[in-house]
Amino acid sequence: MVTTEPIQHHTNAVILTGPALVDAYYLINAGIRYTRRNGITPHRFQALQNALGTAVAKAQPGPCDVAPTPKPAPSEQEELIGAREAATILGLSKRQVQRIAHSLDGRLAAGRWVFDRNAVQAYRAHREEAA
Repeated sequence: MVTTEPIQHHTNAVILTGPALVDAYYLINAGIRYTRRNGITPHRFQALQNALGTAVAKAQPGPCDVAPTPKPAPSEQEELIGAREAATILGLSKRQVQRIAHSLDGRLAAGRWVFDRNAVQAYRAHREEAA
């Protein structure tokens, strides 16, 4: 029986398997969320996120607890709006929008909350359906 370590070091590569692969995927997703919260779009990490997500999904037999990485449609451009405009769209106060900012995938940019207009409108549609 061949036993492989979850982390193997080679000259120009590191091979991750099993729990190390899942941990790396979790960490890259956490890092991407952190950078977005701080107003940075982490384009260069998305290829790594996609590769790790695919590897984790293939490596785990049966149901996978790793959510697939959502891919935005090419026609969808992110249009950032402030908390006041998001509040107007949702029919809430600015403070209420700031309280639910993480549900709206909001992030702080230069000390102000910014939101993707499409995410805010989708949240409004979801609220209207639930009511």
